[in-house]
Amino acid sequence: MDYVFSDTDILIKIVRAELWSDFEKLISISEWNVYIPYYVLHTELKKIDNSIYNFLLKKLKSNIIQEIDTPVSTDDPINQRFLQFSKHVDNGEAYVFALAESLNSVVLTDNLNDLKIIQREYEVSFKSYTLYQICYLMYKNNLKTEVEINKHISKLVQTGDIRSSDSIIRNGFRVVIKKLELLNL
Repeated sequence: MDYVFSDTDILIKIVRAELWSDFEKLISISEWNVYIPYYVLHTELKKIDNSIYNFLLKKLKSNIIQEIDTPVSTDDPINQRFLQFSKHVDNGEAYVFALAESLNSVVLTDNLNDLKIIQREYEVSFKSYTLYQICYLMYKNNLKTEVEINKHISKLVQTGDIRSSDSIIRNGFRVVIKKLELLNL
């Protein structure tokens, strides 16, 4: 299965929460093909956090994750979806959603507002995973315990990537586990 990062938010959170090595193990166990679009990596992430940008450049060389840059042409189905999606979300996000749909891949995103807008406006064929769903898959594959995930997620409060009022901080990762077990992720 193919997975595409739709934005920098989830990349930054995985790295800052010190979950990247476990994410790599999850990629290996699950035999995922993980892609970072050129725009997300070289335009957005480079502006936001140069140290994470350089870290991910090294990971690209190891082929654990791959860069993808599919040009949008006028007669390409990606372009048609891009044009539709870009009416509702920014061009970068619209492009990645169109790309993910063309690859029949799963979108890795924490930008749920844009995702919900697209899902509400259009029938889309791609699924999505958030940081918490990725953490759940780490838990399910015995890469991390519930307590360990709580510690990693709490680091994101210190970096300002999530608020201390978020329910996962108040109630712990157990709430996410129960919710996702019901969905049979």
